[in-house]
Amino acid sequence: MTKPTVVIPKESTDRSHDCSDPTDPTDPTDQSEQISATLPTYTMSEIAANTDETTTWLKIGNSVFDVTPYIASGEHPGGDEILRDAAGTDATSMFEDIGHSTTARSILTKYRIGTADSVECKKHKIESTTDMITLICIGCVAGAAVMVYKYY
Repeated sequence: MTKPTVVIPKESTDRSHDCSDPTDPTDPTDQSEQISATLPTYTMSEIAANTDETTTWLKIGNSVFDVTPYIASGEHPGGDEILRDAAGTDATSMFEDIGHSTTARSILTKYRIGTADSVECKKHKIESTTDMITLICIGCVAGAAVMVYKYY
């Protein structure tokens, strides 16, 4: 069985990519047209379970990659340690923030083994949004407390 050809978008302005719906036509990580429907779907716990000396999986966008052979090749310009540090995690921000080249993105496609579970990802998005709202509320309360203290 041959692996499907996958195109990873060069870069998007939205760096969250928390497992966007792979069928969303506005999603810059949407690769549904180029991906065979036979690829398995993995949860974050399954991805995290594959992070030992023999396997290194990570998630970028809504895709799951097994970069074990790439680590073994010793060809990563940033060294193998950075890949091992990202193992078992959502490495989307890390990958995008570095500004990887088109060549790096094409190398990555060789190691794609599946997609991230969209239900679990939506749950993560909700938790992230809730955390952000909580931080904003705490900031507003703290700001109000400073104003009250300073002017009364």
